[in-house]
Parts: sequence; structure tokens; C-alpha cells
Amino acid sequence: MKLGEALRLRSDNYKKIAELRTRAVASAQTQEGAEAPDDPAALLDTIERLWAETLVLVQRINRTNVLTVLPSGQPLVEALGERDFAHVALAGGST
Repeated sequence: MKLGEALRLRSDNYKKIAELRTRAVASAQTQEGAEAPDDPAALLDTIERLWAETLVLVQRINRTNVLTVLPSGQPLVEALGERDFAHVALAGGST
């Protein structure tokens, strides 16, 4: 799997997890006697599976970032750190 694909899958998983959490809360807050729109247990199982899948993706992405060296000789992980620092600095020190 290419780095770009892993980054896209990670992003997709974060979005899916957020959506599923919202649905799980809505299902858990269904009034007594009313039928929940989704099975909260099934939603939680799916969330747990996505978290486990996302953890593997994040570990692979991080491993790639540590091992990749840019043509300038700078490790990719250092360049990413500099980019993140510049982003925070330009935002006035807040994230």
C-alpha cells in the first residue's frame, strides 16, 4: 500500500468513526418504548474494528515517515515536524 492510500484510508476511517459515534449516541438516547434507529452494540463493534484498522494504518504511516529520506537528505519525519511547527506558529501559537 502506498503512503497516499494509507493517509486517505486513515482520514476516511476517522470520518466513519465520527459518524458511527454520532449514530451510536442517537441510538442510545432513544426514548423508552421507541425503537432505536441503529443497534448500538453493532455500531460499537464496527467502531472498535475501525479503530483497530486505523491503528495499524497509523503505525505503518509513522514507520514510513521515519524511514523515508527526502532528496535533500532530511528525514521526512523532521520535515513534517517543521511543517507542523510552522502551521502552529502562523496560527499564532494555537492549534
